Amino acid sequence: ADGIKTDTLGRVWIAEGDGINVRDRSGNLLSVILGRDLCESGVISNFALLNDTLIILAQEQLWRFKLTIH
Repeated sequence: ADGIKTDTLGRVWIAEGDGINVRDRSGNLLSVILGRDLCESGVISNFALLNDTLIILAQEQLWRFKLTIH
C-alpha cells in the first residue's frame, strides 16, 4: 500500500495498485475509487482525508470530493 488513512468512522482508506480501496475495521472491502476513472495514466500519486473531503492527486489531475458519511 502506498498510503493509509482512517476516517472518523474507523474505515481504512488504502492506496493500492487499482486506486483507493476503502475497508471496514475487519478488512472487508466497502468501496474502490479506481485510478483509471480519474486520469489517463490511472496512477494515483497521493491522497488526503480532511473531515468530509477527500483530495486525490492523480498523475495528471487534482480531484476534490465531498464525502457523505453514513
